[in-house]
This record gives sequence, structure tokens and C-alpha cells, in this order.
Amino acid sequence: MDKIKTSKLAAFLNTTPKTEETYSRIRKQGELKLKYSAETSEESYIDQDSKDTNTDAYAVGFDGELIAHTGDPVFEFLDDLRQSRAVNADAETDVIIVNMYDGEGGNYSAEKNRCSIQIGDFGGEGGGGNLSLNYTCSFNGDPIKGTATVVDGEVTFTPSKE
Repeated sequence: MDKIKTSKLAAFLNTTPKTEETYSRIRKQGELKLKYSAETSEESYIDQDSKDTNTDAYAVGFDGELIAHTGDPVFEFLDDLRQSRAVNADAETDVIIVNMYDGEGGNYSAEKNRCSIQIGDFGGEGGGGNLSLNYTCSFNGDPIKGTATVVDGEVTFTPSKE
């Protein structure tokens, strides 16, 4: 039983949603934690002393604090959203989540999601600190499950036949 490193969970953001699909891996941030934020409901029955809890829906997404690097397509895309104060469809793109611990030979389980980007804050601390951009990536609708091939940092997504 081996530990799985964080680097084996990858998020690829479509950084050119207005033209063709160009997926760039999110790299220059300190963590990647998917939040599932389950919505639940409770039911009581006359033959039980305790309630049943049902999972009704999820609001999935992640928060990121991206360190600004020139030439990073993810930073350039997010910075453009920030500068234009993008809203509605202008703040939407796709994200592919690749489970690089689940597969082999460059082929892994994955899911593709439509998402909305919300910019949080932008800047940095004095004394030679790094410029960073905080954002939230909120998934919209149901995921498309499939597989992803990652070769030389490039991702190709193939939906499952269900």
C-alpha cells in the first residue's frame, strides 16, 4: 500500500474557451482540494428513533491561490478574467480532472466539467513577496466521466460510452 502524492491529481483548465479547446494544467498553486459540499435532507419514520439522512446533490469545485508566473497560460487566462471582470458566460470554461493515480501508461480515469470562475483577490505582500491570484472554480451540472491520456503535459479526454 503506497501513499498517493498530490501531484497525481491534476486539473486541466480550458484557457481558450472562446475559440478552440486548449487545456493547460494548473500548476503554480500550493494545493488542489476538490470540495463536494453535499446538500442533504432528513426524513423521520415512525418505526425509528433516529432520522435518515439522504444525499440530494453536490456543489463541487475548488479554490486556488495561483502564484503569478509570466508565460503560464492558466495565470494569463485567469488574469484576463480578472481584468475584464468577466461574468455569466464570459466567466465559464471547462475543466478536466485527471486521476493520475488510477490508470497506467498515460491513460487515467477522468471527468470533464463545465465550470464558472470567480475571482477572489489579487496582489501580494511587500518585502519581495510573490504576486498571487485567488479564485474559485465552481463545477456546473453533471460531470462527463471518461478517460484522459496525458503525454508531455498535454491532455486528451475521451468520454465513456454509457
